[in-house]
Amino acid sequence: MKKNNENNDERSYLEDRDLCLWSLMDRTTYAIARTRDIELAHHKLLRVQATVLYILMYENRGVTIQEIANYDLKNHNAVLNLVNRMEKRGLVTKKFENDKSYVYITEKGRQLYDDAPTLSLKMAFSVLTDEEKSILESMLEKLKSQARSMLGVDFVHPFIKDNKKASE
Repeated sequence: MKKNNENNDERSYLEDRDLCLWSLMDRTTYAIARTRDIELAHHKLLRVQATVLYILMYENRGVTIQEIANYDLKNHNAVLNLVNRMEKRGLVTKKFENDKSYVYITEKGRQLYDDAPTLSLKMAFSVLTDEEKSILESMLEKLKSQARSMLGVDFVHPFIKDNKKASE
């Protein structure tokens, strides 16, 4: 009888919808990421470097290491090492302003970002209609927001005036 309970536990575990969705999302992300890695490798660019360039292009301003780290929940020291390697390649530059270090994209970084193809992404997402893309984007934002909330990442202290400065 014990063996039967173990089988039932295993079946309920395998039938857990949240776990199945997580597994599907994880495998899908990995598969798309691999196609992107292959595409970027031809431009001697890593996905994580492309992400930093994307953040800098999107923000269109100097960004602190901590802001980059918070963007996708990376370790501060790992981001600092990455930015230092990118600075050696001439893709970004760091400038100190008001006792803080800000990262800026260079012309070389901007050119590399603009030249990097996105065909792999276009092909992967081509199976979705514009409406499905909008729905997917909304659902992913919702999940991301919930996960960040669970981690306390975006917690705003009600008694601290300038939370942005406190988090940097």
